[in-house]
Amino acid sequence: MVPLIRQCVENHMSYVKKIIDNDITENEMKALVSKYALDIVGSCAFGLDLKVYDDSKNEFFEMAKSLTYSTPLRRIIYVLEFFIPGIKSIFKIKKDKRADFFCNLVSNVIKMREDTLSARRDFMDLMIELRKEGKAIKRINDAILEIEINNEMITSQAFLFFVAGFEATSSSIAYILYELALHPDIQSRLYKEISSVSDKYNGVLEFEALADMTYFNMVFYEAVRKNANPFYLSRVASSDYMLPEENLLIEKGTLVLISYGGVNKNPEYWENPDEFNPENFSVENMKNKPQCSEIIFSAGPRNCLGTRFAELQNMLYIAEFLKNFKVEACSKTVKSLEFDPKYISTTKHGIWIKILRRDSNE
Repeated sequence: MVPLIRQCVENHMSYVKKIIDNDITENEMKALVSKYALDIVGSCAFGLDLKVYDDSKNEFFEMAKSLTYSTPLRRIIYVLEFFIPGIKSIFKIKKDKRADFFCNLVSNVIKMREDTLSARRDFMDLMIELRKEGKAIKRINDAILEIEINNEMITSQAFLFFVAGFEATSSSIAYILYELALHPDIQSRLYKEISSVSDKYNGVLEFEALADMTYFNMVFYEAVRKNANPFYLSRVASSDYMLPEENLLIEKGTLVLISYGGVNKNPEYWENPDEFNPENFSVENMKNKPQCSEIIFSAGPRNCLGTRFAELQNMLYIAEFLKNFKVEACSKTVKSLEFDPKYISTTKHGIWIKILRRDSNE
């Protein structure tokens, strides 16, 4: 899928150059990068051109934004359902149109792929191939888990790809550029690494380049750690487990909620957790930290399957962006991000920075 990602990067660079040339240098970065994120989802997941750069109202963009918002009533019911399973059936909530939207979308894409051979090798191609085999097999420790692959499973995975791809991509890239705007010395060091690695690979960065982008990975993970969203990771205990320090038994089947911010900003593992310091993720410093001292892409056997994909699409974007532009703080740039509880990871005052063309001699 690297060629597909690279094309999406080129599309967005052209768009950014256009708005900068029109003297629109101060931008809210999450809104700006969301076009790239949606383009990635459309191309790499569904093989569709979602026309994200057209000025007309975009159905996919509106759907993506709606998925990150929840009404107060829905949030309350969602939390109560964890503690009182089945309680949501008591409330008369209108059927979510978003479910129909995704079911119809995936159904149409599958039918289109069945009628016409595809050579895209994107997400839908891979899922359709798995469906032909009937099941997927995953080994977890000594156990073997068989998962039936049908249209319902493909739809649910496509939904996750859409939500995570849009929200996580736009947020993580916005966080990185925000922190670089506030820390020009780190921006300069990262630019030098990108230039060096790019020269090594003759300007064509792929998966292999990730291993050489050590400072990029440090910046990427630290930006997401420091700006961890206020939500939580949910898991169900697969067996009884005693927390030794608390003398507390977590019984099998118990729902466990794990705070992203609570873990990623735990002062026991992160010195000055509210400060941006990429050295936190140096090889030497990470050796001294226990497993799961940070939760960036979830953790455990059910961690995020798209970790490498996310790293690659972020690397390719940031590399190309910093080759062409540099970022600075502007009058609207806030010193720290405050999240809006109505959304998954949207800040109250936006992520505003100034984008400038990079001098070709730098």
